[in-house]
Amino acid sequence: MLRVTGVGQPRRPSAPRAEGTAIEPPTLPLLVGLAGAGVPVAFLLEGQSDGVSVRLGTWAPLGMGDAAIDARQTMLCAMLDGSYPAVDLSPGPAATPGFDYGALGLGVPAPLIADPRDGALPIDRLVRSMTGLRWAALVLAVPVDAAALGADRNRVLNEMRAVAAAVQAAGVRSPLAEHYQILLQRRLDALADAQGRGGWRTGVYLLGSRPQDVAALTSAWRAVFSGALLVPEPVRTTTHPTIAQLAACWGMPEGPAQPGPSGYQHPFAAQTLLSSSQLAGYVHLPALETAGFSVRIVPRFDVSSPPSAGPSVADRFGSGEGPAECYGVHRSHRLVDSARVRRGCDRLRQEQFSASPDPPGGCCRRPIPRGRAGQGGVPSAAARPNSRSCFARLHSCRETVSPLRLNPSSPDGAPSRACGLAACRLRGSVRHVGTATTSAGALPA
Repeated sequence: MLRVTGVGQPRRPSAPRAEGTAIEPPTLPLLVGLAGAGVPVAFLLEGQSDGVSVRLGTWAPLGMGDAAIDARQTMLCAMLDGSYPAVDLSPGPAATPGFDYGALGLGVPAPLIADPRDGALPIDRLVRSMTGLRWAALVLAVPVDAAALGADRNRVLNEMRAVAAAVQAAGVRSPLAEHYQILLQRRLDALADAQGRGGWRTGVYLLGSRPQDVAALTSAWRAVFSGALLVPEPVRTTTHPTIAQLAACWGMPEGPAQPGPSGYQHPFAAQTLLSSSQLAGYVHLPALETAGFSVRIVPRFDVSSPPSAGPSVADRFGSGEGPAECYGVHRSHRLVDSARVRRGCDRLRQEQFSASPDPPGGCCRRPIPRGRAGQGGVPSAAARPNSRSCFARLHSCRETVSPLRLNPSSPDGAPSRACGLAACRLRGSVRHVGTATTSAGALPA
Protein backbone atom coordinates (compact mmCIF):
# COMPACT_ATOMS: atom_id res chain seq x y z
CA MET A 1 0.00 0.00 0.00
CA LEU A 2 0.96 3.64 -0.38
CA ARG A 3 0.90 6.00 2.55
CA VAL A 4 -0.53 9.41 1.68
CA THR A 5 1.15 11.93 3.97
CA GLY A 6 -0.30 15.06 2.40
CA VAL A 7 -1.81 16.73 -0.64
CA GLY A 8 -1.29 20.07 -2.33
CA GLN A 9 -3.89 22.56 -3.42
CA PRO A 10 -3.35 25.37 -5.95
CA ARG A 11 -4.75 27.94 -3.54
CA ARG A 12 -6.44 28.25 -0.22
CA PRO A 13 -9.88 26.62 -0.02
CA SER A 14 -12.63 28.89 -1.19
CA ALA A 15 -15.45 29.99 1.03
CA PRO A 16 -17.66 27.10 2.15
CA ARG A 17 -20.68 26.45 0.03
CA ALA A 18 -24.20 26.99 1.19
CA GLU A 19 -25.20 24.64 3.95
CA GLY A 20 -26.54 21.35 2.62
CA THR A 21 -24.86 21.57 -0.80
CA ALA A 22 -23.32 18.24 -1.83
CA ILE A 23 -19.84 18.15 -3.33
CA GLU A 24 -17.86 15.62 -5.34
CA PRO A 25 -14.49 14.79 -3.75
CA PRO A 26 -11.32 14.71 -5.86
CA THR A 27 -11.12 10.93 -5.39
CA LEU A 28 -14.26 10.32 -7.48
CA PRO A 29 -12.37 10.29 -10.84
CA LEU A 30 -9.89 7.88 -9.25
CA LEU A 31 -12.69 5.45 -8.39
CA VAL A 32 -14.35 5.82 -11.79
CA GLY A 33 -11.08 5.01 -13.55
CA LEU A 34 -10.27 2.02 -11.33
CA ALA A 35 -13.77 0.62 -11.75
CA GLY A 36 -13.46 0.80 -15.53
CA ALA A 37 -10.14 -1.04 -15.37
CA GLY A 38 -11.46 -3.67 -12.94
CA VAL A 39 -8.89 -2.76 -10.26
CA PRO A 40 -9.94 -3.16 -6.59
CA VAL A 41 -9.09 -0.50 -4.05
CA ALA A 42 -8.22 -0.61 -0.36
CA PHE A 43 -8.49 2.45 1.88
CA LEU A 44 -7.11 2.32 5.41
CA LEU A 45 -7.33 4.95 8.12
CA GLU A 46 -5.34 4.24 11.25
CA GLY A 47 -5.53 6.48 14.27
CA GLN A 48 -2.95 6.60 17.02
CA SER A 49 -2.29 8.85 19.94
CA ASP A 50 0.14 10.96 17.88
CA GLY A 51 -1.86 11.32 14.66
CA VAL A 52 -3.51 9.54 11.78
CA SER A 53 -2.13 7.41 8.95
CA VAL A 54 -3.87 7.38 5.55
CA ARG A 55 -3.08 4.49 3.21
CA LEU A 56 -4.37 3.66 -0.24
CA GLY A 57 -3.61 0.59 -2.32
CA THR A 58 -4.81 -2.30 -4.40
CA TRP A 59 -4.35 -6.04 -4.59
CA ALA A 60 -4.58 -8.92 -7.04
CA PRO A 61 -5.95 -12.47 -6.88
CA LEU A 62 -3.68 -15.42 -6.33
CA GLY A 63 -1.73 -16.42 -9.41
CA MET A 64 -1.32 -12.93 -10.83
CA GLY A 65 2.31 -12.09 -11.56
CA ASP A 66 4.33 -9.29 -10.05
CA ALA A 67 4.29 -7.37 -13.33
CA ALA A 68 0.48 -7.19 -13.31
CA ILE A 69 0.46 -6.07 -9.68
CA ASP A 70 3.02 -3.36 -10.44
CA ALA A 71 0.88 -2.22 -13.38
CA ARG A 72 -2.13 -1.85 -11.08
CA GLN A 73 -0.08 0.11 -8.59
CA THR A 74 1.21 2.38 -11.34
CA MET A 75 -2.34 2.97 -12.55
CA LEU A 76 -3.43 3.87 -9.02
CA CYS A 77 -0.58 6.37 -8.64
CA ALA A 78 -1.28 7.94 -12.04
CA MET A 79 -4.97 8.48 -11.29
CA LEU A 80 -4.16 9.81 -7.84
CA ASP A 81 -1.77 12.33 -9.41
CA GLY A 82 -4.58 13.45 -11.68
CA SER A 83 -6.95 13.94 -8.76
CA TYR A 84 -4.76 16.40 -6.82
CA PRO A 85 -2.20 19.02 -7.91
CA ALA A 86 0.35 17.27 -5.71
CA VAL A 87 0.30 14.13 -3.57
CA ASP A 88 2.95 13.13 -1.04
CA LEU A 89 3.37 9.36 -1.20
CA SER A 90 5.63 6.95 0.61
CA PRO A 91 5.70 3.14 0.79
CA GLY A 92 3.53 1.76 3.54
CA PRO A 93 2.93 -1.68 5.01
CA ALA A 94 0.22 -3.75 3.39
CA ALA A 95 -0.70 -5.57 6.59
CA THR A 96 -3.68 -4.37 8.56
CA PRO A 97 -2.80 -3.32 12.11
CA GLY A 98 -3.52 -6.03 14.63
CA PHE A 99 -6.70 -5.45 16.62
CA ASP A 100 -8.72 -7.79 18.78
CA TYR A 101 -12.12 -6.15 18.37
CA GLY A 102 -14.08 -5.04 15.35
CA ALA A 103 -17.42 -4.18 13.84
CA LEU A 104 -18.93 -4.35 10.38
CA GLY A 105 -20.12 -1.24 8.58
CA LEU A 106 -23.04 -1.46 6.16
CA GLY A 107 -25.22 0.94 4.24
CA VAL A 108 -24.99 3.81 1.80
CA PRO A 109 -23.13 6.93 3.00
CA ALA A 110 -24.82 10.27 2.60
CA PRO A 111 -23.61 12.63 -0.13
CA LEU A 112 -20.55 14.59 0.92
CA ILE A 113 -21.38 17.92 2.52
CA ALA A 114 -18.61 20.20 3.70
CA ASP A 115 -18.93 21.76 7.12
CA PRO A 116 -20.03 25.39 6.52
CA ARG A 117 -17.77 26.57 9.35
CA ASP A 118 -14.38 25.24 8.21
CA GLY A 119 -14.96 23.09 5.11
CA ALA A 120 -14.35 19.80 6.95
CA LEU A 121 -15.41 16.58 5.20
CA PRO A 122 -16.73 13.42 6.96
CA ILE A 123 -13.21 11.96 7.16
CA ASP A 124 -12.00 15.11 8.94
CA ARG A 125 -14.84 14.91 11.43
CA LEU A 126 -14.17 11.19 12.01
CA VAL A 127 -10.49 11.84 12.74
CA ARG A 128 -11.37 14.64 15.14
CA SER A 129 -13.88 12.42 16.94
CA MET A 130 -11.32 9.65 17.51
CA THR A 131 -8.43 11.83 18.67
CA GLY A 132 -6.33 10.07 21.30
CA LEU A 133 -7.76 6.58 20.67
CA ARG A 134 -6.26 3.53 18.97
CA TRP A 135 -8.45 2.59 16.01
CA ALA A 136 -8.56 1.74 12.30
CA ALA A 137 -11.14 1.78 9.51
CA LEU A 138 -10.56 -0.46 6.50
CA VAL A 139 -12.63 -0.09 3.32
CA LEU A 140 -12.27 -2.85 0.70
CA ALA A 141 -14.01 -2.36 -2.64
CA VAL A 142 -14.08 -4.71 -5.64
CA PRO A 143 -15.52 -3.60 -9.01
CA VAL A 144 -18.75 -5.30 -10.08
CA ASP A 145 -19.08 -6.20 -13.74
CA ALA A 146 -21.91 -5.02 -15.96
CA ALA A 147 -23.67 -8.40 -15.94
CA ALA A 148 -23.98 -8.44 -12.14
CA LEU A 149 -25.20 -4.84 -12.10
CA GLY A 150 -27.79 -5.64 -14.76
CA ALA A 151 -29.00 -8.67 -12.79
CA ASP A 152 -29.47 -6.60 -9.64
CA ARG A 153 -31.30 -3.93 -11.63
CA ASN A 154 -33.69 -6.58 -12.97
CA ARG A 155 -34.38 -7.80 -9.43
CA VAL A 156 -35.26 -4.25 -8.38
CA LEU A 157 -37.57 -3.81 -11.38
CA ASN A 158 -39.31 -7.13 -10.69
CA GLU A 159 -39.86 -6.09 -7.08
CA MET A 160 -41.37 -2.79 -8.19
CA ARG A 161 -43.76 -4.62 -10.53
CA ALA A 162 -44.77 -7.03 -7.77
CA VAL A 163 -45.54 -4.18 -5.35
CA ALA A 164 -47.55 -2.28 -7.95
CA ALA A 165 -49.53 -5.42 -8.81
CA ALA A 166 -50.29 -6.15 -5.15
CA VAL A 167 -51.58 -2.59 -4.58
CA GLN A 168 -53.71 -2.75 -7.71
CA ALA A 169 -55.17 -6.10 -6.67
CA ALA A 170 -56.07 -4.80 -3.20
CA GLY A 171 -57.88 -1.81 -4.65
CA VAL A 172 -56.95 0.49 -1.76
CA ARG A 173 -54.12 2.98 -1.29
CA SER A 174 -51.15 1.64 0.69
CA PRO A 175 -48.78 4.22 2.25
CA LEU A 176 -46.33 1.44 3.07
CA ALA A 177 -46.23 0.30 -0.55
CA GLU A 178 -45.68 3.90 -1.72
CA HIS A 179 -42.77 4.33 0.68
CA TYR A 180 -41.28 1.02 -0.44
CA GLN A 181 -41.56 2.11 -4.07
CA ILE A 182 -39.63 5.29 -3.29
CA LEU A 183 -36.82 3.24 -1.74
CA LEU A 184 -36.75 0.90 -4.73
CA GLN A 185 -36.59 3.87 -7.09
CA ARG A 186 -33.61 5.27 -5.18
CA ARG A 187 -31.93 1.90 -5.51
CA LEU A 188 -32.67 1.85 -9.23
CA ASP A 189 -31.16 5.32 -9.68
CA ALA A 190 -27.97 4.25 -7.86
CA LEU A 191 -27.67 1.18 -10.08
CA ALA A 192 -28.05 3.35 -13.18
CA ASP A 193 -25.21 5.55 -11.90
CA ALA A 194 -23.14 2.42 -11.18
CA GLN A 195 -23.62 1.18 -14.73
CA GLY A 196 -22.33 4.50 -16.05
CA ARG A 197 -19.46 5.23 -13.63
CA GLY A 198 -18.73 1.90 -11.98
CA GLY A 199 -20.21 -0.21 -9.21
CA TRP A 200 -18.43 -1.69 -6.19
CA ARG A 201 -19.10 -4.44 -3.68
CA THR A 202 -17.84 -2.78 -0.52
CA GLY A 203 -16.80 -4.19 2.82
CA VAL A 204 -16.18 -1.85 5.76
CA TYR A 205 -14.32 -3.05 8.85
CA LEU A 206 -14.10 -0.86 11.97
CA LEU A 207 -11.36 -1.96 14.38
CA GLY A 208 -10.23 -1.01 17.87
CA SER A 209 -7.82 -2.16 20.53
CA ARG A 210 -10.53 -2.17 23.20
CA PRO A 211 -14.30 -2.66 23.16
CA GLN A 212 -14.81 0.97 24.18
CA ASP A 213 -12.68 2.10 21.24
CA VAL A 214 -14.86 0.11 18.84
CA ALA A 215 -17.99 1.54 20.46
CA ALA A 216 -16.67 5.08 20.01
CA LEU A 217 -15.67 4.36 16.40
CA THR A 218 -19.03 2.86 15.41
CA SER A 219 -20.87 5.79 16.96
CA ALA A 220 -18.67 8.31 15.16
CA TRP A 221 -18.98 6.36 11.89
CA ARG A 222 -22.76 6.51 11.95
CA ALA A 223 -22.69 10.17 13.01
CA VAL A 224 -20.46 11.46 10.21
CA PHE A 225 -21.67 9.31 7.30
CA SER A 226 -25.43 9.38 7.91
CA GLY A 227 -27.49 12.08 6.26
CA ALA A 228 -30.98 13.44 5.91
CA LEU A 229 -31.42 12.02 2.41
CA LEU A 230 -33.68 8.97 2.26
CA VAL A 231 -31.65 5.95 1.12
CA PRO A 232 -32.70 2.29 0.83
CA GLU A 233 -29.85 1.16 3.08
CA PRO A 234 -28.96 3.62 5.85
CA VAL A 235 -25.54 3.49 7.51
CA ARG A 236 -25.47 0.97 10.32
CA THR A 237 -22.86 -1.04 12.22
CA THR A 238 -22.83 -4.42 13.89
CA THR A 239 -20.18 -6.06 16.05
CA HIS A 240 -18.99 -9.61 15.48
CA PRO A 241 -16.04 -11.60 16.91
CA THR A 242 -14.74 -12.58 13.45
CA ILE A 243 -14.50 -9.07 12.01
CA ALA A 244 -10.91 -8.54 13.17
CA GLN A 245 -9.87 -11.79 11.47
CA LEU A 246 -11.60 -10.84 8.21
CA ALA A 247 -9.90 -7.45 8.22
CA ALA A 248 -6.48 -8.98 8.93
CA CYS A 249 -6.65 -11.15 5.80
CA TRP A 250 -8.66 -8.67 3.70
CA GLY A 251 -11.45 -11.20 3.44
CA MET A 252 -14.81 -10.53 1.79
CA PRO A 253 -17.58 -13.14 2.09
CA GLU A 254 -18.83 -14.69 -1.12
CA GLY A 255 -22.46 -15.37 -2.01
CA PRO A 256 -25.69 -13.42 -1.62
CA ALA A 257 -27.21 -12.21 1.62
CA GLN A 258 -29.99 -14.09 3.35
CA PRO A 259 -33.40 -13.51 1.77
CA GLY A 260 -35.71 -11.04 3.47
CA PRO A 261 -39.49 -10.80 3.73
CA SER A 262 -39.81 -9.39 0.20
CA GLY A 263 -38.82 -10.83 -3.13
CA TYR A 264 -35.65 -8.75 -3.42
CA GLN A 265 -32.40 -10.30 -2.19
CA HIS A 266 -29.13 -8.43 -1.68
CA PRO A 267 -26.44 -9.79 -4.02
CA PHE A 268 -23.56 -9.77 -1.48
CA ALA A 269 -23.48 -10.90 2.14
CA ALA A 270 -21.97 -8.53 4.75
CA GLN A 271 -21.27 -5.99 2.00
CA THR A 272 -22.99 -3.10 0.28
CA LEU A 273 -23.27 -2.52 -3.45
CA LEU A 274 -22.28 1.09 -4.07
CA SER A 275 -21.79 3.28 -7.11
CA SER A 276 -18.52 5.17 -7.51
CA SER A 277 -20.09 8.40 -6.30
CA GLN A 278 -21.45 6.62 -3.21
CA LEU A 279 -18.13 4.92 -2.49
CA ALA A 280 -16.40 8.31 -2.66
CA GLY A 281 -18.37 9.17 0.47
CA TYR A 282 -16.13 6.66 2.28
CA VAL A 283 -12.93 6.88 0.23
CA HIS A 284 -11.74 10.47 0.26
CA LEU A 285 -8.73 12.22 1.74
CA PRO A 286 -8.91 14.79 4.53
CA ALA A 287 -9.49 18.37 3.48
CA LEU A 288 -7.92 19.86 6.62
CA GLU A 289 -4.47 19.47 8.07
CA THR A 290 -4.08 17.15 11.01
CA ALA A 291 -1.28 15.31 12.76
CA GLY A 292 0.13 12.89 10.17
CA PHE A 293 -1.51 14.54 7.15
CA SER A 294 -0.65 17.89 5.59
CA VAL A 295 -2.54 20.16 3.19
CA ARG A 296 -0.33 22.79 1.56
CA ILE A 297 -0.37 25.35 -1.22
CA VAL A 298 1.26 24.16 -4.46
CA PRO A 299 1.56 26.66 -7.33
CA ARG A 300 0.93 25.38 -10.82
CA PHE A 301 4.12 27.08 -11.97
CA ASP A 302 6.83 28.57 -9.82
CA VAL A 303 10.47 29.65 -9.96
CA SER A 304 12.48 30.11 -6.80
CA SER A 305 16.12 30.43 -5.86
CA PRO A 306 17.62 28.16 -3.19
CA PRO A 307 19.70 29.66 -0.37
CA SER A 308 23.42 29.83 -1.03
CA ALA A 309 26.26 29.37 1.44
CA GLY A 310 28.55 31.78 -0.45
CA PRO A 311 28.23 35.49 -1.14
CA SER A 312 24.88 36.55 -2.50
CA VAL A 313 24.42 37.98 -5.96
CA ALA A 314 23.78 41.39 -4.48
CA ASP A 315 27.03 41.19 -2.48
CA ARG A 316 29.00 40.36 -5.64
CA PHE A 317 27.52 43.27 -7.49
CA GLY A 318 28.14 45.56 -4.55
CA SER A 319 31.77 44.46 -4.26
CA GLY A 320 32.38 44.86 -7.96
CA GLU A 321 33.10 41.20 -8.69
CA GLY A 322 32.52 39.84 -12.15
CA PRO A 323 29.63 37.71 -13.40
CA ALA A 324 28.86 34.55 -11.49
CA GLU A 325 26.63 31.55 -12.09
CA CYS A 326 23.28 31.52 -10.28
CA TYR A 327 20.89 28.64 -10.02
CA GLY A 328 17.19 28.57 -9.50
CA VAL A 329 14.54 25.90 -9.17
CA HIS A 330 11.75 25.62 -11.72
CA ARG A 331 8.56 23.86 -10.71
CA SER A 332 5.77 22.84 -13.04
CA HIS A 333 3.15 20.61 -11.42
CA ARG A 334 5.43 18.31 -9.38
CA LEU A 335 8.44 18.27 -11.73
CA VAL A 336 11.58 20.08 -10.59
CA ASP A 337 14.28 21.21 -13.03
CA SER A 338 17.16 23.39 -11.87
CA ALA A 339 19.01 23.56 -15.21
CA ARG A 340 16.21 25.42 -16.97
CA VAL A 341 16.67 28.55 -14.85
CA ARG A 342 20.48 28.70 -14.77
CA ARG A 343 21.42 32.28 -15.48
CA GLY A 344 24.49 34.42 -15.35
CA CYS A 345 24.46 37.31 -12.94
CA ASP A 346 24.68 39.77 -15.79
CA ARG A 347 21.41 38.40 -17.16
CA LEU A 348 19.79 38.75 -13.75
CA ARG A 349 20.39 42.49 -14.01
CA GLN A 350 17.58 42.68 -16.53
CA GLU A 351 15.11 40.36 -14.75
CA GLN A 352 14.11 42.47 -11.75
CA PHE A 353 10.61 43.87 -11.96
CA SER A 354 9.77 47.53 -11.67
CA ALA A 355 6.28 48.87 -12.12
CA SER A 356 6.20 52.26 -13.77
CA PRO A 357 3.46 54.06 -15.65
CA ASP A 358 3.53 54.06 -19.40
CA PRO A 359 2.62 57.22 -21.33
CA PRO A 360 -1.16 56.69 -20.93
CA GLY A 361 -0.63 56.30 -17.18
CA GLY A 362 -0.87 52.50 -16.89
CA CYS A 363 1.64 50.06 -15.41
CA CYS A 364 4.32 48.29 -17.39
CA ARG A 365 7.47 46.25 -16.74
CA ARG A 366 10.70 48.21 -16.50
CA PRO A 367 14.12 46.56 -15.89
CA ILE A 368 16.28 47.78 -13.02
CA PRO A 369 19.58 46.33 -11.78
CA ARG A 370 18.78 43.31 -9.65
CA GLY A 371 22.19 43.45 -8.04
CA ARG A 372 21.20 46.54 -6.09
CA ALA A 373 17.91 45.04 -4.92
CA GLY A 374 17.78 45.07 -1.16
CA GLN A 375 21.04 47.13 -0.85
CA GLY A 376 21.41 50.80 -0.25
CA GLY A 377 17.73 51.08 0.49
CA VAL A 378 16.65 49.87 -2.96
CA PRO A 379 13.51 47.68 -2.69
CA SER A 380 12.94 44.39 -4.50
CA ALA A 381 10.15 45.97 -6.51
CA ALA A 382 9.75 49.68 -7.05
CA ALA A 383 7.34 51.97 -8.85
CA ARG A 384 8.37 55.24 -10.39
CA PRO A 385 6.08 57.78 -12.05
CA ASN A 386 7.24 59.38 -15.24
CA SER A 387 4.12 61.26 -16.21
CA ARG A 388 2.25 64.13 -14.63
CA SER A 389 -1.08 62.25 -14.84
CA CYS A 390 0.20 59.34 -12.79
CA PHE A 391 1.74 61.59 -10.14
CA ALA A 392 -1.54 63.47 -9.85
CA ARG A 393 -3.31 60.20 -9.08
CA LEU A 394 -0.78 59.39 -6.36
CA HIS A 395 -0.65 62.93 -4.93
CA SER A 396 -3.12 62.21 -2.12
CA CYS A 397 -1.29 59.13 -0.79
CA ARG A 398 0.23 59.30 2.68
CA GLU A 399 3.78 58.24 3.39
CA THR A 400 2.71 55.65 5.96
CA VAL A 401 0.42 53.74 3.60
CA SER A 402 3.04 51.62 1.86
CA PRO A 403 6.74 50.83 2.30
CA LEU A 404 7.36 51.56 -1.42
CA ARG A 405 8.71 55.00 -2.11
CA LEU A 406 8.52 56.78 -5.45
CA ASN A 407 11.56 58.49 -6.89
CA PRO A 408 11.23 62.20 -7.70
CA SER A 409 10.96 61.71 -11.44
CA SER A 410 7.77 63.63 -12.09
CA PRO A 411 8.00 66.60 -14.46
CA ASP A 412 7.66 69.15 -11.69
CA GLY A 413 10.29 67.51 -9.47
CA ALA A 414 7.90 66.87 -6.61
CA PRO A 415 9.36 64.92 -3.66
CA SER A 416 8.91 61.15 -3.39
CA ARG A 417 6.10 59.70 -1.28
CA ALA A 418 4.67 56.28 -0.41
CA CYS A 419 1.40 55.04 -1.81
CA GLY A 420 -0.91 52.06 -1.72
CA LEU A 421 0.11 51.02 -5.21
CA ALA A 422 0.37 47.25 -4.65
CA ALA A 423 -3.25 46.29 -4.12
CA CYS A 424 -4.61 46.98 -7.58
CA ARG A 425 -1.41 47.26 -9.65
CA LEU A 426 1.28 44.89 -8.47
CA ARG A 427 -0.84 41.96 -7.28
CA GLY A 428 -1.38 40.67 -10.79
CA SER A 429 2.22 41.32 -11.84
CA VAL A 430 4.58 40.17 -9.09
CA ARG A 431 4.48 37.39 -6.53
CA HIS A 432 6.41 39.17 -3.82
CA VAL A 433 7.00 42.83 -3.14
CA GLY A 434 9.97 43.72 -0.96
CA THR A 435 9.34 45.76 2.16
CA ALA A 436 12.51 47.85 2.11
CA THR A 437 12.19 51.60 1.57
CA THR A 438 14.34 53.89 -0.50
CA SER A 439 15.59 57.37 -0.10
CA ALA A 440 14.85 59.97 -2.70
CA GLY A 441 16.91 59.49 -5.81
CA ALA A 442 18.29 56.08 -4.80
CA LEU A 443 16.77 54.15 -7.72
CA PRO A 444 18.67 54.49 -11.01
CA ALA A 445 16.95 54.72 -14.36
